[in-house]
Amino acid sequence: MFDKLTVVDFAEDTKMRSPNFIDATLNPARWVLVALLSIAAGAAGCGPAPGDGPPEATLYAVLPPGARVNWDALLDRPETEGLRFGVTLMGPEPYSREPGGLFPPASNTKLFTTAAALALLGPSFELETRVTWEDLGAGVAGALMLRGGGDPTWTRDTLDRVVAEMRAAGVRRVRGPVLSEPRDARWDFLRRPEGWQPEDSTACYAALAQSIGYQNNCASFSVTGLSTGRWVDPDVPIPVVVRLSAGAQTRLNVEAVDHEGRPSGAYLITGTWRAGQTSVTSLPVHDAPGWAARALTRRLRGAGIPVDAEGGEAVVQVGRGAVQVRRVGGVTVGRPMRSLSVRSAPIGDLLVRFNKESDNLYGHALWAALGAELGGDDAEDLLEGGRRVMARFLDSLGSAAALGLGVPERPGYYATQALLVDGSGISHLNVVTPDALITLLQDLAARESFGWVWRSLPIAGVDGTLASRMKRTPAQGVLRAKTGTLTGVYNLSGYVPAALEAGLGAGAGAGAQGIFTRNSGENPFETALNQKNTSFYGAGAPEAPLAPGAPETLFPFVILTRGPGGTAGPARAAQDRVGAALAGLIHGPGAPLF
Repeated sequence: MFDKLTVVDFAEDTKMRSPNFIDATLNPARWVLVALLSIAAGAAGCGPAPGDGPPEATLYAVLPPGARVNWDALLDRPETEGLRFGVTLMGPEPYSREPGGLFPPASNTKLFTTAAALALLGPSFELETRVTWEDLGAGVAGALMLRGGGDPTWTRDTLDRVVAEMRAAGVRRVRGPVLSEPRDARWDFLRRPEGWQPEDSTACYAALAQSIGYQNNCASFSVTGLSTGRWVDPDVPIPVVVRLSAGAQTRLNVEAVDHEGRPSGAYLITGTWRAGQTSVTSLPVHDAPGWAARALTRRLRGAGIPVDAEGGEAVVQVGRGAVQVRRVGGVTVGRPMRSLSVRSAPIGDLLVRFNKESDNLYGHALWAALGAELGGDDAEDLLEGGRRVMARFLDSLGSAAALGLGVPERPGYYATQALLVDGSGISHLNVVTPDALITLLQDLAARESFGWVWRSLPIAGVDGTLASRMKRTPAQGVLRAKTGTLTGVYNLSGYVPAALEAGLGAGAGAGAQGIFTRNSGENPFETALNQKNTSFYGAGAPEAPLAPGAPETLFPFVILTRGPGGTAGPARAAQDRVGAALAGLIHGPGAPLF
C-alpha cells in the first residue's frame, strides 16, 4: 500500500520521505504505527510480486537496545504442533509469519464491522423504533404499533420506559392488540448467512437481528414431561413441539424448524426424559418484535392500563422485497396519531458490548444497518445489502494510513485479502490475511474516531473476553485486543500502547491524548478522507462527537491461528506468550515474560 519509505536512525528525529517529498516528523516510536507493516512485510519477502505495484518499503534503522525475542520459540512448542499461525507484530523487534495467508477471522471480523460502522454511519448514529397509536380521545389509544428499525438493545426496562411515556402522554386504555411491523420490510426478512454451521440454528450466539431485538433475542424453554414444556417467559411466541420417550436419563435433541418464513421459527425437541426432572435450554427467538409486543401488552396491564386485545393478533408474512400485514383494529381515518421515538445508544457506545463481550447480535444489527442506510437496493435483503457496503468499504482499506503518510493510496489492493459475508464472524466463509487485518488496525488508529475503538476493546487480565488471560504478565492492564473463536480457529488482534498514562492501565483512558482529536484542531487527514468519500456518504461524512481519549502511540499486532478442534488451550497460551513478550519488550526489558 505504500511507496518506498526510508526510516533513519532512532537517535535522530525520525522522518519518513515519500517520492512526493512530503515529510512527517514523528516521535521515535510513531514510525511503527504508520510504516512498519510494510517494512515487516518487505523484510519477510511477502510484499507484492514484482510488477504488481510500487516497491516495498525498506527499513534502514538501528533498533533500540533490549532483550532479543525469539518469536518462533514462543509460538512453536510441542503442544502447538499442528497449529498454523499467521502473525504480524509491530514493535522494536518486528516479526511476520504468513502475512499473506488466508485465515478465518472469527470474531476478529467485528473489527471490520466496527470500522465500517464508525466510518460510514458515525459514532453518534442511533437505531430508532417508533411507537405509534391512534388517539381515540378520553385517554384511549388504538392501533398501538411497534415500528422497529433494527435496534438490538430492547429489554424489559425499555418496555417499562415506553409504558411510563405513554402514561405521561395521557394514555389510560388501549383498544385492540399491540402489534409490530418493521419500518423497513427488509428487517424482518431473515436468512442465515452463508458459511454458518447446522449447530448454529439452535444457538443463542447465532440469533439473527430483526426490526426489534428484545432480551438479546434469546429465551429459555423448560421441558416438564414427555410431551410438555413451556417458555420461562410466557410472552415468547415461538411454537415448540416436545416428543420424548421415557428413559433413565434426560437427553434432549433440539431441531430448528423454519416456520412462517423464519429460520428457527419453531423447534422440535426429541430424545429421552427421566420422570421428575426439569431440563431448561436456551434458544434463539426469531420473532423478537412479536415477543416485545406481547410483553408490552403484559406490562401495560400491569401498570393499570387495560388492553382490549380481542380479535386476535396480527399476521405478518415477509417475502423478498415485500411485506403483507393484516392489522386487527386498524387505524380509523381522520383520527390523530401519536408517537414516541425510542432510540438505541449511539454506535460509539454500543461498541463496548459488541467488542468487549463479542456480542454477535450487535454485529448482525450493524451489518444490516449498513445495508439499510447505504445498500441502495430496496429489492435485496439487508444481509446482501450489508455485504455490498462492506465490499465497497474494503476497497478503501489502507487509505487512512496512506493519507497520514502522504503516500499514494492503492484502492482495491486488499480486495482478495478480506472477504466477509457477515458482521459477527460466525461464518466459516469469512477469510482475511494478517496483512489486511494489520492494515485495518493502522487505519482505525489513524482516524479521529479511534477513541471509540480503544474504549471498546477487551483489556488483558481486566475485562471482556480477555478478563482471565495474561494475568500477572506485562500485558495485564496494558494490551487491548479482540479475540476470535470458532472450532479450530483462535485469534487475537489489537494494540500495545507505547506509553502508560495515568489511569490507562485500568482501562479508564482518562486524560489520555488521542492520536487525532477534534479538540486539537482540524485534522487534515480526516478532512481529506471525508472529501474523498463524499460519493459514498452522499452529502459527506457524518459528524462525529468527540472521541474518548486514546494513547498517542500504538504498536498493532495480529495473531491468527488455525488448527484442529480442541486446540484452544495451546493456541491461546501461545498468543498470550507473544502478547506478554511484546508488552514486556515495549515497557521494559526487565519485565518477566513467563
